[in-house]
Amino acid sequence: MQTAEVHAENMSAYLDLTDLPEVTIYLDGKKCEVSLDLDAVGGAGFNETRHFADCILNDTTPWSPLEDLVYTMDLCQAIENGHQGQLC
Repeated sequence: MQTAEVHAENMSAYLDLTDLPEVTIYLDGKKCEVSLDLDAVGGAGFNETRHFADCILNDTTPWSPLEDLVYTMDLCQAIENGHQGQLC
């Protein structure tokens, strides 16, 4: 299951990429029509787990490398600790 929510001032986005990709976006409380083009990231049938395993087996860099995970965890920890402003 691969789902996500993104929120900002006057905007919310809900993504469900589990089966048929679906994105719902609200701007200023109004639902917007969105078309999702997944061709740039492997297409609708892209399997991120298979891609990651293949990169390990082939000694290549995945689209989202370990450095992305480390940065995300640093960001989460900073938010949890009440950090405000730019994250270095």
